[in-house]
Amino acid sequence: MRKIFNEKYVFYLLSEMESKYSAEILDFGSESWPITKMFLFRTFSNKTIDFESKKIIFATKTKRLKFNFKKIICLCKSFFYKKNIINKNIISETKNIFFSRSVYLDRLSSGTSFDRIVDPLYLTSKANVKSLKYFFDRKFLNINLYTDGYLYNQNYIKFFIPNIFKKSQRNLTKECIFFLENFLKLNNLLFLEKTLYSELKFSINAYINAKSNAKYFLKKFKSLKKIFLTSWYFPDAMGLIAAANELKLVTYDIQHGKQGQYQSAYSGWNFIPQKGFFNLPTYYLCWGEKSVNDILKASPNREFHLPLLGGYSWPKWYKTFISNKENKSLTKIRLLFTMQRGKVHNKKEPIEEGLIKLVEKYDTKYKNDFQNEFHLKIRIHPNQIEESLIYLKKRLGKLYKSPVISFSSKLDCCLYDDLNWATHHLTNFSSCAIESIAFNIKSAVYGDHAYEIYREEIQKQTLFFLKKCDLEDLINWININNNLLSNNSTDYIKNKFPNPNYFIS
Repeated sequence: MRKIFNEKYVFYLLSEMESKYSAEILDFGSESWPITKMFLFRTFSNKTIDFESKKIIFATKTKRLKFNFKKIICLCKSFFYKKNIINKNIISETKNIFFSRSVYLDRLSSGTSFDRIVDPLYLTSKANVKSLKYFFDRKFLNINLYTDGYLYNQNYIKFFIPNIFKKSQRNLTKECIFFLENFLKLNNLLFLEKTLYSELKFSINAYINAKSNAKYFLKKFKSLKKIFLTSWYFPDAMGLIAAANELKLVTYDIQHGKQGQYQSAYSGWNFIPQKGFFNLPTYYLCWGEKSVNDILKASPNREFHLPLLGGYSWPKWYKTFISNKENKSLTKIRLLFTMQRGKVHNKKEPIEEGLIKLVEKYDTKYKNDFQNEFHLKIRIHPNQIEESLIYLKKRLGKLYKSPVISFSSKLDCCLYDDLNWATHHLTNFSSCAIESIAFNIKSAVYGDHAYEIYREEIQKQTLFFLKKCDLEDLINWININNNLLSNNSTDYIKNKFPNPNYFIS
């Protein structure tokens, strides 16, 4: 028997765990429970469990080990990277430090790359106080940046060397294993015990060393007050937050995508210790009221880890300073399809059959002199560009070279260039559906998983929902006159420039 552990299901499993072991979480889990919870969230969300073979489908250790071997090579190279060296005067005066990841870089038509999540905040902060920006990963090094950026040099070699002789790590490991064991017992998953023990210990070791490295790094900045980062729930970021908390620094997690009510990194923290969790951010900067409410729902009277309505600055920044407002395309229907990463739940094709038939229909019409009626642009997921191009050539066949279809990725242009071009936007369940709101175009999602994630947006008629996403569904949606996105849009994205008070006070 196989069972899909979708995001909603994992959310409720973790909520049940919190309720049953609330006393332990409040007593000794201020550091260990977030580590374990996020490990479980990453391990099980949208995975398939095969109870007969007793395996997590497609969750292979080989990929992880290969990835970490690359980290060792990166470490060796990073010792010689000159951008790690910063003027001592700058270090002594810096008030705010921003941490980002290269996945958030969008290539502009100018050839430079803009960090859509962090740069609007970083540039606002920099205009008011001394500020610096670092990247967790090295991928930005060969990219021409819109702003400056430094490499946050982490000692990855330590990730492979367990600190078994450190009492603090032994105690933390013991606590995390306690939560893991009981989670597996509650859900009849003890057959995964051996595999997940080693994976969890690896995460703990990564976290411990990330915290140690961050503490050494942050102590250099004598005037430092605030830390801004993204994706707080990975070991590198959690270690950074823990070190910042030890040093009495304020930490902000910047929303980087759709945060639904079942996203366990943000929603569902039912029991918060008296002094808060040791490795959770002080504040969450949210795109809209919906994200704020989802975070507060489980614990509305919380005193720590508070959500703030920060808004999403990139749409307004793009429209004000970057966009080319002249749309030279004469094509009537310009459909942007944003691909998901990999196969949805490991069983569905990233490109629906209905979309292929739609291209076939307009490809034929194009040959009959209807050349300005329709064009499909497929935007490839930034983390799977090479793999996706291979897949698309195979999936589309002769249509791959059709004049009514084209392809784009972060290597060509930013997402907003494509949204600015489009009249329609379609995706399975990508957060691009929410970002399209800022461009007031018809945006639709499809599939069971999309309905779970965007149920409220669909019911409030903020997004279209295509139940089948077949040819008939697509044609009906394309020809609808009204644009639902004009309704209730600010609940999801407050489109505004960053508040300078976040960086000054």
